[in-house]
Amino acid sequence: LTERSGTLVRVPHMAEGMSLVGQAGPLDAQDMKLGAAENFLTWVLRRKLCMFYNVDGRGLLELNFKKPENGDPTRIVLREGYLVLFRHDLLQYRYKPEDESLVLQTWLLEDVLPVEFHSVAKAPGTQGVDRVLVRAMTERFPAGCDGCDMTRAL
Repeated sequence: LTERSGTLVRVPHMAEGMSLVGQAGPLDAQDMKLGAAENFLTWVLRRKLCMFYNVDGRGLLELNFKKPENGDPTRIVLREGYLVLFRHDLLQYRYKPEDESLVLQTWLLEDVLPVEFHSVAKAPGTQGVDRVLVRAMTERFPAGCDGCDMTRAL
């Protein structure tokens, strides 16, 4: 684990239909240009350890294995001053505040795995074959890169 994500402050909504932070809304061209989707997906793949710290109030934290055969669900009543750590890559959670509560939440992230590109004279398994039929091909690059040069520069 090499870094931590931004920290969330969980507070109850003020009233029906009201929010302290407003509405997120759909992604727009500016979000796409800034790489919002790529950044979110990178975060989802890298998050490893989740931490809940209950500053004030009470709430119920439900932990479930992502693969149900790994174990039974667990419920933890969070009281003031409780700190809960769990493996977010193995567990999913649901938090239900019971009253006016304040919870800090953050994640520790895994290293970004390096991507290496290699070239070969001939594709594996094509020795002695003069032609290859390609019906479809897709090229994808990480982190919003447009090509191999940008990826190599990361």
